Amino acid sequence: MADSGYPGMVLRYAGEESSLEVRGDHTLLRAESRASLARAARHTAGAGWAGLEWAEGIPGTLGGAVTGNAGAYGGEIAAVLESVTVLSLDGGLERFAAADCGFDYRKSRFQPAAGPVLVSTQFIVEAELRLRAEDPARLADRLQDISRRRRANTPAGLSCGSVFRNPPGIPPAG
Repeated sequence: MADSGYPGMVLRYAGEESSLEVRGDHTLLRAESRASLARAARHTAGAGWAGLEWAEGIPGTLGGAVTGNAGAYGGEIAAVLESVTVLSLDGGLERFAAADCGFDYRKSRFQPAAGPVLVSTQFIVEAELRLRAEDPARLADRLQDISRRRRANTPAGLSCGSVFRNPPGIPPAG
């Protein structure tokens, strides 16, 4: 991607590796920021780990989900995030616990500052999600239900996903 015409630097992080680390009755999913959110939801549910089912069918990455505190069907990334590792402009890596991410409805501390040009000083590299054990058959049913509901309410074809925030006190913006 060329930087020409943009008064800054354009970064594209290519990492999408992930791993599961079982710790008693829960597991940590450690994934790089470019990992597919929907693929992570299907993979973890298939392995019997609950927490990401709401992300079935969401066309985005884990890094984008953390940045925008993505959510659907009663779940959101803030509810399962354990920690996030970011790269700062000076090249240093810093780890934030979920409580330090400034999550609010579709917001986090990682969103670029508004102005004539959007400027971000931290780039998400990796996130750890805390998931809980659940029956894989029940999770498969839940994924199928969410997928059916999403198909019934979303136009067919390519989509950039839901880009509107729901205003408080009135019906959903979508």
